[in-house]
Amino acid sequence: MLYGIPLFGKRVAPRCTIADELFLVNVRKGTIAATEKIEMDGKNWQEIMKILTQYNIDILVCGGINNMEKNIARSNGINVIDNVACSEDELIDAIEYNKLRPGFGFLSEDDPDLKPEDFINETELSDIYVNCLYCSSKECIKGIKCPYIKNVNIPDCNSYEEQMLNAAIDISFEDERKLCRMSEVVYYCLEMKYSRIGIAYCTELSEATEILVSVLKRFFDVIPVCCKISSKNRENGKQSCNPIGQAKILNMMKTDFNIIVGLCLGADSIFIKESKSPTTTLFVKDKSLANNPIGALYSDYYLKEVSKSTL
Repeated sequence: MLYGIPLFGKRVAPRCTIADELFLVNVRKGTIAATEKIEMDGKNWQEIMKILTQYNIDILVCGGINNMEKNIARSNGINVIDNVACSEDELIDAIEYNKLRPGFGFLSEDDPDLKPEDFINETELSDIYVNCLYCSSKECIKGIKCPYIKNVNIPDCNSYEEQMLNAAIDISFEDERKLCRMSEVVYYCLEMKYSRIGIAYCTELSEATEILVSVLKRFFDVIPVCCKISSKNRENGKQSCNPIGQAKILNMMKTDFNIIVGLCLGADSIFIKESKSPTTTLFVKDKSLANNPIGALYSDYYLKEVSKSTL
C-alpha cells in the first residue's frame, strides 16, 4: 500500500497545489517499509495527478480538496483521505497505528470515533477537543440538544438577549428579501428600536465610513469616532490606534449599538471588550483582498502565504 502525502514544510499541505514535497510512504503487512520525498514545488493539479499515477499511489492523504479533484483521483484508482491536519511525525504514527482517517488532526487524538454515548460532562470539557465540523450526529441542526454533552450548565438568554436573538432570526430567515449586510444592520437596529448608533472606524476607511453614516443617518442618530482619537505617538513616529478611547467615548455617548468599520486586528478585540453596548463588525480591513478576507480561503496563493507565516 503506497501513500502519497503532499507536504508543506513539516506538515500536511492545506491544499495539494501549495505543497513543496510529495511524501511517499510504503506500507507492507501493516508496517512502514520505506519512505521517499519528491520535490513538487509549484505543481498544478494536473501535474500532481501525473506524479500520483506515475508512482502508482494507492491513497492520497491531503488537507482540503474540492469534489472535482477528489473525483479525478478516484477515477484513477486513488482513494482519498482528506481534511488531514497534522505534522509529518504525527502522520507516520497515524499510519503505523491505523488511525488515519478523514478529519485526522481535528478530532480528539484520544478518541477520534467519539459517539453520542460518550457524553461530555462539564468538568471534562477542558480536557476534550471539541470540533463541531466533524461531528457525525449533527443533531443540533435538527433542533435536538447535542447528544455529546450532558450536565453542562449553559444558561438561557436573558430577556434582552432573547429580543436580540429573535431580531437576528427574523432577518436571517426572511425569504422574501435578500439583504446585503448593511441592510441587515438597518433592519436589525430598527427592530431592536435602537436610536443612537456608534461607529468605531479606522481612518483608512474614512470614505466608506462617510457613506455609511450618510445612509444610517436617515434612520438613527449616528456618532462616528475614529481610531486615532486621543492617540499617542510611538517611538517609530507613527500614531497608534486607541480602541479604548473609541469605546469610552461611545460609552459616554450612551450608544445603543456600535458598529466596527475596518479596525486593525487586535484593536477590534479591545474595542469589543471595552464597549458597554452590543457590537458588530460591518466592514473588515484587508489590504491585500479589497477588504474581502474570506477570499483568501479560495486562493492557492494566499493559502500558501498563510502557511509560510505559520511555520
